[in-house]
Amino acid sequence: MRDKIFISHANPEDNEFARWLTLRLISEGYPVWCDLVRLKGGEDFWRNIEEAIRERTAKFIYVLSRVSNVKLGPLQELAVAKAVAVQPGMQDFVLPLPIDGLAYNEMNIEIKRLTAIPFDGGWAKGLQQLLEKLEQESIPKDSSYTPFVAASWWRDQFSADKGVLVKPEDHLSNWFEIESLPEDIYFHLFRGTSLLEINGLTEIQSPHPIFTFGSGAFTFAPREEFQNSIAQGLLIPDSHRFRTQDLLQGKHAQTLADARQGRNAIVHLLAQGWRRMVVKRRLGIHAMANDNWCFYFVKDQIDRDRLNFTGADGQSAYRYIMGYKTLKTADGGQRLRYWHFGLSAKAMVYPAFAFAVRAHVLFSYDGKEIWQSVDRLHRARMSQCRNWWNDDWRDRILATMNWLAEGGDTISVPLGGHAVANVRKFPLLFRSEVSFIEPGELGFADVDDVDEAELDDVSTDMDEDSVDQ
Repeated sequence: MRDKIFISHANPEDNEFARWLTLRLISEGYPVWCDLVRLKGGEDFWRNIEEAIRERTAKFIYVLSRVSNVKLGPLQELAVAKAVAVQPGMQDFVLPLPIDGLAYNEMNIEIKRLTAIPFDGGWAKGLQQLLEKLEQESIPKDSSYTPFVAASWWRDQFSADKGVLVKPEDHLSNWFEIESLPEDIYFHLFRGTSLLEINGLTEIQSPHPIFTFGSGAFTFAPREEFQNSIAQGLLIPDSHRFRTQDLLQGKHAQTLADARQGRNAIVHLLAQGWRRMVVKRRLGIHAMANDNWCFYFVKDQIDRDRLNFTGADGQSAYRYIMGYKTLKTADGGQRLRYWHFGLSAKAMVYPAFAFAVRAHVLFSYDGKEIWQSVDRLHRARMSQCRNWWNDDWRDRILATMNWLAEGGDTISVPLGGHAVANVRKFPLLFRSEVSFIEPGELGFADVDDVDEAELDDVSTDMDEDSVDQ
């Protein structure tokens, strides 16, 4: 009875991938045999590998790498599988999985003519295609193979204690330090305050960021910067100047009646300054829940819709910040669904003086106008980003912050006149006094390969509009 999936690989060179794939397939319910993961009931299989391939294997998966392409052991197993593949009803019995970019002209002649599923463009993306292939061919599953079985095997083999090292380790955060602020902040007493009504983060008829308080407003812009607005009714009979650091430290509490008001003013001014910077860069702005908003990139705003940056490892890289997916419509046609990467930023004083930055993915049909339906955006996000790993989100944040810095080390947030806040483009690091090394830690392909695939992802998904209708 052919009811098993056999995974052939180079040992030990490709163990990391083979172990990962085995546990993922087991979690999906497939009976898998791999020399690295032997479960109860599978021991007898290994007494005669050749017989197992000839008589028990439903699908022979060949982990194709630069090593397995020439190593004797895997090639011997491949030769046996090729002999089985010529038998009636054994179409696509051998399934190569390229994992490290081996050039086609360098592949072993036994592999070249076989249909392969690439994993060198991302393990998660390859796994999705593999699962679809196994489903199409009705490869049998076994109810005794479950996520619990895979997790139990992992815990038995690799306890947490084995991976803990007494060695410091740095971790990136999503906090970007505000390196400097203007030395002084002003409190202007205004007449004609109706012109200074503030709706959320949008300041009405004010030439600079302001924070209203009592009969006046805090701002980093000195009195003379408002002179052009006097004709519009912004009369300033009196002004007070404070040291910015004093307000951050809660001083002048008696003058302000509440020590928090000074810090609140600075946080609001930073938020307004960030929005003005975004508007100046001609980025799209999308309103979210709870009066929050994020900015996003629109089609053709950036050359080739990708950004260059220096990655967390110090190496040059790039990431796409826009792409599209081809969807089928109810009438059998096709349309494009664009995805847009975006960021929201919230200024904070404690526990760090920084902008907390969050990543978002939005969607449109024209590359510009974002859908308004929250539910549709959520469904599309779950579909588009289901294979995005932590490094996909992290690198796009780093790339976007680098773009905002315009080649420098800091981002200049305008606060009024010549006043700016300088924000570091690289996030704060947190140090752990211990490290944890996972056996067979997940690997990823180069970002270039992953993102190229995202640009034109032809899919059988139905159009969101068709589903809604």
